Amino acid sequence: MKQITLQFVTVDSAIDATIRWYTDSPISHVDTITPGGKLLGSQLHKPCGDGVLVRAPNYAKFSCVKTLTFDVTDEQFGLYWVFLVKQLGKPYDSGAVIGLFLHRDWRSDKKWFCSELIAAALEYAGILQIDTKVNWVSPQMLYLLVSTKFGA
Repeated sequence: MKQITLQFVTVDSAIDATIRWYTDSPISHVDTITPGGKLLGSQLHKPCGDGVLVRAPNYAKFSCVKTLTFDVTDEQFGLYWVFLVKQLGKPYDSGAVIGLFLHRDWRSDKKWFCSELIAAALEYAGILQIDTKVNWVSPQMLYLLVSTKFGA
């Protein structure tokens, strides 16, 4: 067995404030913690670069940090990281918030919003099945899905 850790946070930015307001949640962003302790995710963060990147654990000032760690099989762990590595360098999906109203496909792998990237990786690895008709997977929605499934 292996473990995956997700870090759900609040970041102080206009986009994050919009996400918190729309989802009525203190959570506005999610990264996954790499085995080496860095953060992998999709973020609109100019000083550290936009899009899907591996960043230092302190790349932004986070508040309301919540981590969820859960066990997965070795195969699921491998598939999860294979998927994420293939997404490195892809752009941040800055239109994701608007996309909720435009019926966009959140499973498109051309660009990523943070929680959609992690949700897609969890689905790809067979860890989590997301049966939702919404066109956007918010950080709060992902937090609730993962914490409910794994009792975290």
